[in-house]
Amino acid sequence: MKDGITSKSLILLLGVITTVTILIVAFALSYTISKTNLPLKGLLRISALLPLISPPFIFSLALIIIAGRRGLIYRFFGISPSIYGWPGLIIAQVLTFLPLGFLMVNNVLQSLDPSLEDASSDLGASQAKTLFKVIIPLSIPGLFKAALLVFIMALADFGNPMLIGGVLPIMVNDTILMLKNLTKRFGDVMVVNNLSISSINKGEFITFLGPSSCGKTTLLRMIGGFCYPASGEIFMHGEKINDIPPEKRKTSMVFQNYALFPHMSVFENIAYGLKVRKLSKEEIRQKVRNILKIVQLEGLEQRKPTELSGGQQQRVALSRCIVIEPEIILLDEPLSNLDANLRVIMREEIRKIQQSLHLTTIFVTHDQEEAMSMADRIVVMNKGELEQIGTPTEIYEKPASLFVASFIGYINLIKGSIKSKKNNTFTISTEIGELININDNLKEISSGDKITVIIRPESAWMGNVASKSERNCLTGTINKFTYIGSLVRYTIDVKELSSQFVLDVSNPEGKGVFKRGENVTITLPKRFHCIKA
Repeated sequence: MKDGITSKSLILLLGVITTVTILIVAFALSYTISKTNLPLKGLLRISALLPLISPPFIFSLALIIIAGRRGLIYRFFGISPSIYGWPGLIIAQVLTFLPLGFLMVNNVLQSLDPSLEDASSDLGASQAKTLFKVIIPLSIPGLFKAALLVFIMALADFGNPMLIGGVLPIMVNDTILMLKNLTKRFGDVMVVNNLSISSINKGEFITFLGPSSCGKTTLLRMIGGFCYPASGEIFMHGEKINDIPPEKRKTSMVFQNYALFPHMSVFENIAYGLKVRKLSKEEIRQKVRNILKIVQLEGLEQRKPTELSGGQQQRVALSRCIVIEPEIILLDEPLSNLDANLRVIMREEIRKIQQSLHLTTIFVTHDQEEAMSMADRIVVMNKGELEQIGTPTEIYEKPASLFVASFIGYINLIKGSIKSKKNNTFTISTEIGELININDNLKEISSGDKITVIIRPESAWMGNVASKSERNCLTGTINKFTYIGSLVRYTIDVKELSSQFVLDVSNPEGKGVFKRGENVTITLPKRFHCIKA
């Protein structure tokens, strides 16, 4: 999905544009060759039919070699034309299917009765008048058939869209960034250790999450070109960018302290990157005006950064990045300097802007709630290594390691081993007795494996001791409770466990609150996550 347009709609739109363009060009060529005395008509005919001897995707390859991001034009003139996406795709499709259109249109024109044209001329009509009043009307049925065939052939093609479709979700890989075996040291300290991410996709919001000094900011800065990996490779659209400096990468960063120029106004800060790119004053004015409207800063154009609130400064920094239209926005803990309430407001604003503009965004944070509420996917890091990549739901409900499980929210850990496995039903021997786990997502776990049971505080429930059943239950004593409004968090002493059990009861109003010292029964769910020891 891109701005409300589906990939099916884009395929149809590409087919229509290709067909209309080919009909116009084919008709012009056929008419010139068959109805005029223009010299070099034979050369025109050969040029129109030449693509017949080439594979359909050869024109995309030629365009990439000549005008690609590191093509001949870039090497000789330092210019990188925007041939990916619609411009290059339409050119490639037209060149590929022009011979088919030319042959059919030429056949239509050849089948017209020449005496009708002579009659029109005899009655005083010019060649142009004859064209629009006689030839085109008589050609419409044949042109319709030609259009239908060209349209069908264009829809069936996949070579050009795969090679040159760029960010269009037609039949193209949406991967915009790939990291391969990245390593970075500062002295003897390994900051990033052999880290790989196979794909970051167009329009995706990715969060790098981890504790302080885990390497997430260093990884972000390597992507932005502010520091270079000791080994490994960074690819953007399949092109290695390790040695490309920040000013030539199609990325832009919102720094942790915003890095706004204090001597410039809001307008001048946002316009800075546009001026560097030598846009006209009118273009700059229009682009800045548009982005100010999007981030709701209209009327503040002439203020200095020191005259803005923290949230306004953050939006200016974000606007300064967005307005230069980078392919990837990088955000290095941009909310860390804001108070708690403003952080919540601004993370919602950032997500809203990102989704409305379909921006590819990489966001660094150590705040689990920020990551869970904003990201399409989360990259969890620890000590420079990748622990897990997944959606917020996957990270929370199916953590790949004990580190991930404990870093994302509260957990209760119960050691055990798999006593038996029948289909998707596991019998687990633990320190609190046998547990039953009905779970179809544990295919890698087998009988005899040592495991750790992961129980989230909100997935268990609590009652008085009399309610205890045979399995998946344990008894304990309330050690303390914390009332947080929407929930009560209990800490419970369980004799068989080496650590206290944490249990959350949501919407406590009307349910009553257990008091310290009360004996209770804890009932565990019949489906829970396990990690191999």
